[in-house]
Amino acid sequence: MSAAVVSLVCYQLQDRNPYGRYFSEIVDQIEERYVEKVDRDQLFESAIKGMMGKLDENSNFFGHTETEGFREALDQEFGGIGIQVSHDEKSKGLVVVATMPDTPAQKAGLLAGDKIIKVDGADIRGLSVSDASRKMRGKVGDPVKLTILRNGDDKPQELSPINRAIIEIQSVLGDTRTPDGNWNFYIADDPRIAYVRITSFGKHTERDLKAVMEQLQARGIQAMILDLRNNPGGFLETAIATCDMFIDRGTILTTRGRDNEVRDRYEATAPGTYQGFPMVVLVNRYSASASEIVAACLQDHHRAIVMGERSYGKGTVQHVIPVSGGRNDLKLTTAYYWRPSDRNIHRKPDPSQPDGRAKESEEWGVSPDKPYERRLSDEELKKLLVWRSDRDLLQLSEIKKSAAAKTPPTDAKKSDTTEKKDTEKKDTGKKSDPAETPDAAGTTTDDTPSERKTPDANPADGSVDTQLQDAIKYLQKQLDQSGTAKKAAAA
Repeated sequence: MSAAVVSLVCYQLQDRNPYGRYFSEIVDQIEERYVEKVDRDQLFESAIKGMMGKLDENSNFFGHTETEGFREALDQEFGGIGIQVSHDEKSKGLVVVATMPDTPAQKAGLLAGDKIIKVDGADIRGLSVSDASRKMRGKVGDPVKLTILRNGDDKPQELSPINRAIIEIQSVLGDTRTPDGNWNFYIADDPRIAYVRITSFGKHTERDLKAVMEQLQARGIQAMILDLRNNPGGFLETAIATCDMFIDRGTILTTRGRDNEVRDRYEATAPGTYQGFPMVVLVNRYSASASEIVAACLQDHHRAIVMGERSYGKGTVQHVIPVSGGRNDLKLTTAYYWRPSDRNIHRKPDPSQPDGRAKESEEWGVSPDKPYERRLSDEELKKLLVWRSDRDLLQLSEIKKSAAAKTPPTDAKKSDTTEKKDTEKKDTGKKSDPAETPDAAGTTTDDTPSERKTPDANPADGSVDTQLQDAIKYLQKQLDQSGTAKKAAAA
């Protein structure tokens, strides 16, 4: 945006609003009298960001240097390390809401709940989410150093450099992998029960989830666990489409603006509904926004039992409005969303509380059905997150080893070279990522699961995930009772 355009905007504001006159006068005085030369573009963007700072934490303005990264994140493909973050009121830095599978962040051992306080040695506390996140972006292959404070730790720790990569977000995952590297969407110990993990609600999620559900239906799905833990949200439209897959009638949600007036009401439709089997939805303290829409809808319609722990409590709708001829984006909170039972989800600010948010005793978020709440301590959650990350990485490592074992050398010379490279990898303790070509992506991986010293957490042992085990036991009981009833009816 040129200085001439900024000036034009200022004087147009002056004609339409008395505050515009004050703004224009201040810009002129700064430009004429300030001791150093100033950039009018930066002044203008800073003024807008100042206004946005008086709104809620989810409203933001993306300047010309930020808009591209913001749009790439929504498109589920961007350059970075593979984390989703939010503002942490207590530390004034960023808190990791989720680490994306098969990304540099996951391999480096970052966990949901980690608080990022420095990027490349620079303190980011006090910066907006977008400004702080932008510091973690950069050229593919270039390293970034993060200083974090982990739950339960007294002192911050600086992680080893993490090499940036092109992040292609796969949001619909299973629990284990098949030998060819694809996800297996059934519980290994009980193939009667399907397991689907959604890590975010992006533009590909609806398509991918439908494809998985068609596979499960073709195999005669009997029960299903929908795991929305550590899911920070995403597109409202994707969450609505997900709800519509599992209920055939009734309200999915309403959005409400000022004075709680209903702006939009979203209703389910019958075509394409997957029914006839029991469901459990898993949520935790890091399930937010779109994931709360899905959990609340399926709970209110008695389509699924909700287990785990109370969700985050982000129930606001943001609209992304292109401005400046499409060069910049304004992300603005325009409404709250309410559950089908006409209850609010959003945990509103409360400055009187230590974390600046509403009391635990107030109504917000999505709570598990009684008696299926199992709240984890910070230490238990940390252990679970490390276990889940290692479980995913271990399977990828084993698949790569299996593939390498099946590939014979073409000649003796090549075999000698291969053995030498393998020895070098063992000496350094590093292994290449089986999901991508390191040279092409410009990345290296971090320690393998066993080298990260996971405390008392065998990646192959599913009992570590007590919330998931609760869901499995519940569905097994439902299936056993259903089988007994069918036998009795047949007799």
